[in-house]
Amino acid sequence: MATEEDLALQALAEQYAAEEAELLEEQMRLEAEMEAELALLAEEDPELMAEMEAERAAASLKDIVKKNKAELAAKKKADEEAAMAAYMAEEKAAEEAQNAMKERIESRKRELASKKKSEEDEAMAKYMEEEKAAEAAANAMKERIESRKRELASKKKSEEDEAMAKYMEEEKAAEEAANAMKERIESRKRELASKKKSEEDEAMA
Repeated sequence: MATEEDLALQALAEQYAAEEAELLEEQMRLEAEMEAELALLAEEDPELMAEMEAERAAASLKDIVKKNKAELAAKKKADEEAAMAAYMAEEKAAEEAQNAMKERIESRKRELASKKKSEEDEAMAKYMEEEKAAEAAANAMKERIESRKRELASKKKSEEDEAMAKYMEEEKAAEEAANAMKERIESRKRELASKKKSEEDEAMA
């Protein structure tokens, strides 16, 4: 694939070819005019014509061609140098623009990376605060539950102790009542036995 430099040089070559063809055409026209003038002069003064023809053959045409070639070569070289200078200037400008764009992209990348890190640090700090608050809330809830368990356990023990004391009192009262009943029964038995003995003794008398 042709580069910009190749295309520029090709355009210059085409331009030089066109200019060279134009110069050649002009030279041929001048030569035709000169030939016509020389033909006229040959009719009027053959000797002068012969001399001029010799001089012309020796120098004029050769000098004209040489001069035209030199001018064309100089113009071609100048145009090539100007085209190359313009191309180099464009290349330098394009490179500078590319470097500037690259620097802006890198700067933007650094800016975004810094912003992302700040946001990540902020999010992590917020997460740690939320975790700490959640842990504190969980510990507080756990402490309340443990406290309630101890309270209920203490209350249950008190109730159990109170129930046991009441049961023991009731057992003691029942035992005392049973003993009292037993004592009354024994006393009544003795009373009846004594009364029966008295009656028997009275009957024997």
